Amino acid sequence: MNCNTCRYELSQCLDGRLPSGRRATVLAHAEACAPCGQFWEELQSAQRLTLSLRPTQVGGDFREGLWERIQAGEGTPDAVFQEPIPVATKVRYTLSGAAAAAALLIGVTLLQGERRAPSASEEVAVTAPVTTPGSVVEQPRVEQARLEQAAGLQPRAPVTNASLAGTPLLSSAQPL
Repeated sequence: MNCNTCRYELSQCLDGRLPSGRRATVLAHAEACAPCGQFWEELQSAQRLTLSLRPTQVGGDFREGLWERIQAGEGTPDAVFQEPIPVATKVRYTLSGAAAAAALLIGVTLLQGERRAPSASEEVAVTAPVTTPGSVVEQPRVEQARLEQAAGLQPRAPVTNASLAGTPLLSSAQPL
């Protein structure tokens, strides 16, 4: 067992906050390790000394008097209430925050720049699911094509990266 851990747990053991199984392990270590055993003895003697002190009684008006003194600011240095924060300090804190925000934005931008975006010459067509004639998915497309022909509309061109290049929001989108 680590001596630092043992000393922390000996303090917990003295307060009665350590489970009995762990308590046995810690006390076994304190018996085998001279520095931890001495620390355990010091803890026990400090507890005995503290428990032998007689309790101090305070008057009934102690709490109210203490609260009045706190509200009056007694014991608080005048500098806390009277010294304004210099403008240079305010500016320094503001610029530090702005520099941290700028560094974060630059870092994120550089990390996103490392991802390889497809060039305009690389066209990636958005394809429809593979269908067989007469399948449920194909029927609406056939109907839509007939309606477009009847209305005199041009057939739709497949959507590619090149066709999205002119759209500002979509040109920066990455394909999945």
